[in-house]
Amino acid sequence: MVAGSPGRETGTQYVLIRIALVLAAALTVAAVIFGVQSTDRRIAAGIQPAADGGHSRGLGPVPSDHGAPLTVDFAALPDGPLPVQIGGRTFRAAAITKDAMPVVEAGQLVHARSTADNSAGYVESILDAPVQRLGVTVSFVEGGGSVALTMWENSLVDSLVGRQGMPNAGVQFIIDNTHWQLTVWDAAAGHSVVLATEPHAGGPAGTPLSFEVRRDGDTATVALSDGGRRVITDPRIAAWSGTSACWQLYEFDAGREPAALTAIWAA
Repeated sequence: MVAGSPGRETGTQYVLIRIALVLAAALTVAAVIFGVQSTDRRIAAGIQPAADGGHSRGLGPVPSDHGAPLTVDFAALPDGPLPVQIGGRTFRAAAITKDAMPVVEAGQLVHARSTADNSAGYVESILDAPVQRLGVTVSFVEGGGSVALTMWENSLVDSLVGRQGMPNAGVQFIIDNTHWQLTVWDAAAGHSVVLATEPHAGGPAGTPLSFEVRRDGDTATVALSDGGRRVITDPRIAAWSGTSACWQLYEFDAGREPAALTAIWAA
């Protein structure tokens, strides 16, 4: 029995080492997943890319509000809450965290520096037909907040007021000072699905940059501030896009300085 004890101990040690290695591998995978979500400024379970991803389409003009029937230049508005009527169109603002309600300040649409994680403020206008085009001119600070241009299937503000959760969204164009993402929002799953993501050229902190996303059926074309174009196709882009044109200011965690919008447009 004494002679057999070392063998049993060695076998037990081997099993313990294997268990430790499996646990270490699992923790490494979890850390990578958490790190990717943090880098993308998202908190979402089970983010999955679309099978077809996206592809490039050369260069074009720098995005602008040219020809858009809905345009807002915040430099032309007085400081204070966003007016309900601008240029004959109705706008509504909403927030899901304290102090995140968007307001006009010094010619820009901003909200207060985030005091809580996942600070989000929204501006919405309902169009007469499903949204085909959303644009923004925005200034970022290094490590600051992001902006999202979203085509919701139904009114986001109505859903928030009714505590119904966020509706589907066929297009979410998310931009911060270094990267952009094109996603859809899956209401049933309760998270976004990333279709494409890349760095963008950007510019010095505080530089106004213009971005736009256009939708033609199930195809979205992202227009970047340097004239770059990216094309992404997914059936959810058509199925989940409705008449809600929405712009969002978002900070992943407390203390980040928000982005500032100088102009928005839609069609």
